[in-house]
Amino acid sequence: MAEARVEKIRCAVVGASGYAGLEVLRLLSTRPDAEVVFATSNTYNGKSVSETFPQTRAPRGLKYSPHSAAPDFKDADVFFLALPHGESYGIVEALLETAVVIDISADFRLYDPADYEKWYSYKHPKPELLKTAVYGLCEAYREKIKGARLVANPGCYPTSVALATRPLSKIKDYVAGPIIIDSKSGYSGAGRSLKPHLLFCEATNEFAPYGVVGHRHTSEMLQETAAALGKVPRLTFTPHLIPVSRGILTTICVPLEGGITEKEIRTTYESFYPGEPFAVVAAPGRIPSVKQVVGTNVCLMNVFYDSEQRILKIVSAIDNLIKGAAGQAIQNMNIVFGLEETSGLLAAPWMP
Repeated sequence: MAEARVEKIRCAVVGASGYAGLEVLRLLSTRPDAEVVFATSNTYNGKSVSETFPQTRAPRGLKYSPHSAAPDFKDADVFFLALPHGESYGIVEALLETAVVIDISADFRLYDPADYEKWYSYKHPKPELLKTAVYGLCEAYREKIKGARLVANPGCYPTSVALATRPLSKIKDYVAGPIIIDSKSGYSGAGRSLKPHLLFCEATNEFAPYGVVGHRHTSEMLQETAAALGKVPRLTFTPHLIPVSRGILTTICVPLEGGITEKEIRTTYESFYPGEPFAVVAAPGRIPSVKQVVGTNVCLMNVFYDSEQRILKIVSAIDNLIKGAAGQAIQNMNIVFGLEETSGLLAAPWMP
């Protein structure tokens, strides 16, 4: 059991008016062991956080500062960075002088600097920091996270894939490939910026893929499935936007070869995450769905084996703003500071 802290953890949220940043504020508001002491938003600079976004239940006296004020703020124990991709690496070094940094953007997720040129079309300006950053997939890298100063919070789609495919490490000799991944996401995954395709009349009753070839989250999926399988697999990923506010449902098709049985596959999955509160394998035959996880920090998964075609189908569901962003970031904070890992994250799914 984690040691009890007497003092509250002083939290700063940079980019606290986007969906991920707002979720961090909301989740922290319920905690007696943490307090938000600093929040930034260029759009709402100088305005009261609680009056602008009452749902966050932020401290009444807390006002938004501009992003540029973050490097000079020295009174935080942890910074949550919820900035657009490509904006975190410019301020991280200054923040690390006095605090732990949990970056929700993609700026430190990839191990190889060359992958940023390939997938994000820019040369990473701080490759030395990539060597110190820990990929914050909690159930996989818990021991490394415990001593980390810089945690790279995984992406939403990659979280739904990485947790669902890690058990393949136990049966990797049967994996033939290629791995085919199909994901459906709610519109909050596209952020709060004003874009024509995100307008109500455009999004309602619409359902379409995007980033069909070369979606940047493919890089994390390749990285983490390679860690599970011991080699970089052939893998293709197709994301879709569906007209719901939040949630991701992912279906992963994995061709298998050899004599493995459905019972062996199920036993592998059911035994892989013993006691894990946020990586849950559903009962046999139960199909995960978005409504079973929205509002929670849970990745719910299950396996289905088409023995005739020898294709394993893995279905996983997460809340993209919680396990896919803010909740996992706070789970990482809990691990870094030696708190109960589930602290502030045990909410049941929202109904209806």
